[in-house]
Amino acid sequence: MKFALRSLTPYALTAIRFTLASLVLWFVARAMEPNTPLPWRLRIRLAGLGVIGNSFYQVGFLLGLERTTAGNSSLLIATTPLAIAVLGSLLGVERLTRAVRWALAVGMLGVVVIVLAKAGKGGADGVRFSMATIAGDLWTLSAVLCWAVFTHGVRELHGTASPLRVTAWTIIGGTPLMLIVGWHDLTTLDWAGVGAATWGAVAYATFISLIVAYVLWNRSVIEVGSSRTALYGVTIPIFAMATAFVLLGERPTPPELVGASLILVSVVLNIRAHGSAEPQTILR
Repeated sequence: MKFALRSLTPYALTAIRFTLASLVLWFVARAMEPNTPLPWRLRIRLAGLGVIGNSFYQVGFLLGLERTTAGNSSLLIATTPLAIAVLGSLLGVERLTRAVRWALAVGMLGVVVIVLAKAGKGGADGVRFSMATIAGDLWTLSAVLCWAVFTHGVRELHGTASPLRVTAWTIIGGTPLMLIVGWHDLTTLDWAGVGAATWGAVAYATFISLIVAYVLWNRSVIEVGSSRTALYGVTIPIFAMATAFVLLGERPTPPELVGASLILVSVVLNIRAHGSAEPQTILR
């Protein structure tokens, strides 16, 4: 994303990613599952989830990032696993046992440590909540809530559609609004000035981060539940640190390594908390 954003605005990048992903997923779904058409009512439901989990989420995140600090945005987005788990408990679809609560608490602590270490104290990109950032903070929190609603909406589709179909129709459903939002940036973009490295970054952000990752996420949500899947989301900073080290030469600081250790402990707790749970039927 850092490579791509050197030449593209966030709105243009988002519109390009989702448009490409929609086209690819439409053809892939038709090729791999030609004999499993979905009822139109289910397609509309999936498209609606796509508007919530893709359009509203992306717009809320980008508007929030424009109006608050990068540190605030990172910290608030990092609460997504907590929001998913709490919403599932409030809806009565998943129970937060003591072991799960411990895993969630330790993982969230690790994420917070890493975010605070990255953001530093104060400054334009630090964690600094104030009246000047409240609008952006609320936009970011709305994005977190949208993703939590989307995740639980996908969970309810167990047995009605494959993860591939779920991913295809939710991304297709969310793409039109993102095209509208990014239209100005797309029409004013110097397309000839976008280099090969940028297109490579766009390709990765589309085919791996969107298509492959979303299919895996939706499959996990459908098969093992929202909260359990979300708990593994706390490992994202560890992979981000490793990727930044390999691609950007960014060395993790001691506080970041402490946060990573806490996250790994939370993963172990998560595995133990669900070790005796009955596995759900795998969707084929």
